[in-house]
Amino acid sequence: MRRALLLVAILCSAATADTIKLKNGEVVSGRVVNYSAGAFTVEIKLGSYSGPIKARIDVRDVESIEFSSTESRSTSSSEVRSSDLRSSDTRQTASTSRSSEERSSEGAARGAQSLPPAASSSSQTSPRSEAGVAKEVSVNVPAREEWTYANVTVKRGDKISLSATGKVKLSAGRESGPEGIPSLEDKDKLLASSPTGALIAVIGDDNDDFIFVGKEKEFVASRDGKLFLSVNEGNISDNEGAFSVRVKVEPKK
Repeated sequence: MRRALLLVAILCSAATADTIKLKNGEVVSGRVVNYSAGAFTVEIKLGSYSGPIKARIDVRDVESIEFSSTESRSTSSSEVRSSDLRSSDTRQTASTSRSSEERSSEGAARGAQSLPPAASSSSQTSPRSEAGVAKEVSVNVPAREEWTYANVTVKRGDKISLSATGKVKLSAGRESGPEGIPSLEDKDKLLASSPTGALIAVIGDDNDDFIFVGKEKEFVASRDGKLFLSVNEGNISDNEGAFSVRVKVEPKK
């Protein structure tokens, strides 16, 4: 994926991982490194890449967290349920004891080389689903995030329906809806033939087959993988706002 993410190294071994169970039935395996503003920051490994990427998971989406046991953790071999996540004491426990320098990244450069996206999840509703049953979630897609994980993993042949609303402010100072601004030039955007600032999607962390979504889009998944959403713009560092996106996945019949 043509977006480079420069991250500081983490001190844990590859075998160490926390288990985050989401309310929509998804399970994320990674390392919880911070909690702030109602969301956990988790370092996870996607695809065949050796380095971690950062995922931001809204506390309202979390069913429970089972922490791994390491010497560097303030919590070991324990599980936190969703009902416990509301207390400030538990939120402090959920954070690791790492320094602020270890929790920070050096930033992101878009369009440099094929690396996994920075995923962040901020869905408002994530109903639990069973195998073979349609999944439906609502997710906020911040305009300055590299990629937002939509809290769903799709299979080849699944029918995906997306609908988006909201306005974001782009780096050029222009305001855009999910349909984008056709007249706004941007040589670095990922979909050169689609409007700047438009909502786009991709399936998988190792895929350059970007999909124009706009206000509404319905398509059939051509591969297995996690669904990511983003804004079609080269420089996102000073963007503002977020799109609200409704995602529905119907399994292949």
